[in-house]
Parts: sequence; structure tokens; C-alpha cells
Amino acid sequence: MLDSLLKPCPTLSELLYKVGHATSGIVGHVPLCLKCYSSDVKCILTFAVWLFGTDICCLMARTLKKHANSAQKKKNTAVKQSKVHKSRRMNAWQEDRMLGAIEEFRKGGIGLRVVARAWGVPKSTLERRVKGKVTGHKHLLGKKTLLNKEQESELEQLILDMAKRGFPMTESDVRDLAYQYATKNGIDGFSTEKKVAGYYWMKGFLSRHPAVSVKTPEGLSAARASGMNKPVILQWFADYEALVSKLNIKDVPTHIWNLDESGFQDYFVPKKALGEKGQPLFQVTGGECGETVTVLPVFNAVGEFGPLMVIFKGIRVQKEWLIGSPVNTIVRASKDGYINKELFWNLGRNLLSCYIRSLTQESTYC
Repeated sequence: MLDSLLKPCPTLSELLYKVGHATSGIVGHVPLCLKCYSSDVKCILTFAVWLFGTDICCLMARTLKKHANSAQKKKNTAVKQSKVHKSRRMNAWQEDRMLGAIEEFRKGGIGLRVVARAWGVPKSTLERRVKGKVTGHKHLLGKKTLLNKEQESELEQLILDMAKRGFPMTESDVRDLAYQYATKNGIDGFSTEKKVAGYYWMKGFLSRHPAVSVKTPEGLSAARASGMNKPVILQWFADYEALVSKLNIKDVPTHIWNLDESGFQDYFVPKKALGEKGQPLFQVTGGECGETVTVLPVFNAVGEFGPLMVIFKGIRVQKEWLIGSPVNTIVRASKDGYINKELFWNLGRNLLSCYIRSLTQESTYC
């Protein structure tokens, strides 16, 4: 068709050259070149040059190219939107398979890609290990810790041992100990200005050792701490079972009452410390000092509870002690703020009368 159009117009070749030259640059920020058009479009442009001249043909070429680019952009946008980003799981391969792949490749005779496919491990990960860029066959993700695995395990055991002995370590104690250990062993990385391990190192250490958690310890005197051992506790439960069996109330929960005195003292302010997860944490304190207020709640195994007794330190009961107290609260005073024999008998009589009254009135509150 091009040859047939060239015959009636001897100047058509010259016009086409002008069109190609004019449209080969960037015209109107749209790259134009006759090479990018299909054969049918070239024929149409050729015919348009023959009829309308070069200027009209350039305008038609720019329009066609603009529409083609717009359609291509829409297509590319649709393809990108259709590809949903999926988070890639890191270290999805198994460590034992990586070890097997490393050993098989070092025997020789098989290519790296074939070995990686056979063992189901990433080729690039295997390549770094066989070339010595990464040592070992285990998962490695993120920055290396300043203390190695064995050193952190030793520190973890020390924290748990101190917690079991009743002298738990605080976060500041652990950070200070880690810095001193690193300094004496020539390990650089901690701040030499603050002279303690960093805050984020401490958080990372806790995440790497889930057996250690931060909690608030309960104050425990040295005398009571000596009784916190397995044989003593087991013997107590054995005596308790023998007693309820002797009284024939083992299966009668309404007759099993519990009373646990709690002393509130103003000298001990518990702070968060580190201990074993899932285990109680105690902190051995000095002798009792300051004023003490004793609270004695009592309740049975079915949820019925008796009167609450509160014992203040003093000679006589002050009226202001009763302000804001729960209903039927028994407020008493003792010389040291602790319960004594007379106050215990007083509580027992009130509990017995309250329990008898609740049986007749069908009430669980005294």
C-alpha cells in the first residue's frame, strides 16, 4: 500500500522523511516515532500525509501515541493492583535440612542449585554457608547479640537462682551486671558513658529468655523464707488432709473455712524485679519496722464469707478508723497492730454467731 501511495505523489517520500524526523524526538512530552506503530497505523499516517500535509500528520501521531500510552499505563496499574502483597515468612527452611545440604555439597559432584532444590532450602542461603560468609547451619535473623547464647544462658540461670533465694535482681541490676561482665571480657558495644547495658538490650534479653519475667515481689521475712521449702509444705498438706478426714468434713465445703491475715506495713515498697515465669517471687526484707495494720478476711469453700476484722496499732479504737469501712467490719486495736489470742477468740465468736444467723436468714453475708 505504501508503494501504491508513493506513485501518485513524487514528493511523498520527502514528506514522510519530514514526519519521521519531526516525530522522532519528544513532542509535547510524548515520544513519537513511526517505528512504534503497527503497519496499519503507518499506512493511515502515510495516507494522511498525502492528503493533509506534515503538520496534521504530526498531530495525528501525537494523539495516537498519547492514547496508546494512556492505555498502557492503565494496564500496568491494573496489574500492580491485582498483585496482593503477601508478607514473606523468614527462615521457613528446616535447620536439619540445611545441615544435610551443606554436607552433601561439600562431598562434590553435584551443583549448588541442584542440592538446594533437593533439600528444600534457599539457594542463596546455602551459598552463603558453603562459602563461609555465614557459619553454622542454624537460623540467623537480625543483628548478633553482644553476649553469646552460652553467656546469656548463664546470666539467666543466675537471675533464677537469685529469685529462688529471695533476693531477686531488678532490671537495673541486670543491666549493670551485663556491662561489668562485658567490660571484663573485652566485649564492646555497651555505652561507656552510662556504664550500663542498654534499655533495648534488656528488652531483647527478656524476649529471648521467656522463663524470666518482670513482676512485683511480695515481702517475706527471713523467718518465713526459711519455711518456703518443699518438705515443709508437703507435710502441712498431709496434716491438713488428716485433720479434715478425722472431722469427717472433707466433702462438706460449707464447714471448711479459711482465714489468712495480711499485714500492711509502711516500710516496704515493692519494685519490679526479675524471676521465673509462673513461679511466685519473694524478696527477703529486714525486720519489721513502722506501724502495721492487720486485716483478717475469712470465707468458706462455697463462697460464704464472714465479718472482716481490721486491727490497728494503738490502745483504744479511734472513731475515724471506722470511716469508710465495709458493713459489719470488726475494728480492733492492739499494742503492736498484730492479732493476739483475745482478738482471735473475738473473731471466732463473731464468725460463729454470724454463720448461725446466716443459716436462718439464708444470707451469705454477715
